[in-house]
Amino acid sequence: MNQSLGLRLQGATARGEVKKRFILTARSEYSGSDIFETNLYDGVTTHSVMLKYYRPDAFVSDMAADRDVCLQGSLPTRVYLNGEYLYDCYMLERYDTHYFRQHYGVDDRVLVKGGIVDEKSDAKTNTDDYSEFMYWVRNTDFSDPEQWESFCREADVQSYIDYMSINYFLCNIDFDDERNYVLWRSPGYGKGTYADMRWRWCIYDIDAMEWIANDPARGALEAINVFSYSSDGDPWKEALTHGIHFALKKNPEYCRRFTLSFMDLYNNNFSPEKVGPVLKKYGLPENWQDDYFEKRPAYAVKHIAEEFQLTGALETVTVTCQHPEMGEVTVNTSRIDLTDGSWEGQYFTDYPIAVTAEPKDGYQFLGWKGDANQVDSTLTVSVDGGIALEAVFAKNE
Repeated sequence: MNQSLGLRLQGATARGEVKKRFILTARSEYSGSDIFETNLYDGVTTHSVMLKYYRPDAFVSDMAADRDVCLQGSLPTRVYLNGEYLYDCYMLERYDTHYFRQHYGVDDRVLVKGGIVDEKSDAKTNTDDYSEFMYWVRNTDFSDPEQWESFCREADVQSYIDYMSINYFLCNIDFDDERNYVLWRSPGYGKGTYADMRWRWCIYDIDAMEWIANDPARGALEAINVFSYSSDGDPWKEALTHGIHFALKKNPEYCRRFTLSFMDLYNNNFSPEKVGPVLKKYGLPENWQDDYFEKRPAYAVKHIAEEFQLTGALETVTVTCQHPEMGEVTVNTSRIDLTDGSWEGQYFTDYPIAVTAEPKDGYQFLGWKGDANQVDSTLTVSVDGGIALEAVFAKNE
């Protein structure tokens, strides 16, 4: 691609670093087009990109691809400035109006760092909308089931839970409800899943796990509890005690959904078996950041138990399938990998889990064997003492 683009610096404190972050934007006044002339990311056109050298912002799109959050596509990039080599980095999609049209089929309202991306004439209206939403959240008792239902109408709860869980697993201490924070919603009701005016969250600027590793005063990286982290000058703890997460913790359904979803990510997206190939893809060793992804799970279960005052034991759930090519199985919010015929995960006994079997075209689901002999495709089962289930599929007659 050879195209004239707009160029500007990106970031706040990052502007003082040697390795500058740049934003590249296609504009018709420069090249006759307001999109990049080459498709950089799978099947979508692009209006604007960011050049950033921290790795977590790039590899999270692989680790969390199946979760209910917005993610930025990435491409490895070598940057030359005025003909001289500057650095190797990643070219990330930007969350702009064009991004949401391409990925979600709607126009957008985007908040970044407590303010609106000023791409629309109603930017002030959008800012006021978010301010009113946050004022309501901070002053509402969500232990009231009616208020909880109201929140579910205002926001995609799964999106928020996934957003918070991913930030925890990747040890991001550099965000709150107003800072390094991106969320969006459609401007009105319309056709399609996402045209419902509910707030949804975007994974953004999660590079803290890379730069705080160089600060020994913060302690071992894998042991940091993002839910309760605070240090001199960091506003994170105040955000936890005044923001969305703190308000929603008063609701038992939120606590249940968060705990189960968190463990879904623990058992799948951020398991060492899944993380290893992603790190390799990005040219990183499996022991990157002093074996962070190997050590983090032991702390994760401790931190989630503390956060939600869990009192149950951690038990093993095993799911097997003799013919995984015939169907798929979902545990809570995650479609598990049964390629090898077996999957194993851990869950707290505080909450039962939901397991669903879905046959592929040309096949049928016959039922469950093991600790639940039932024909219903969806089960809600206790994990007390650990459980073993077998999903049985067969070819249609």
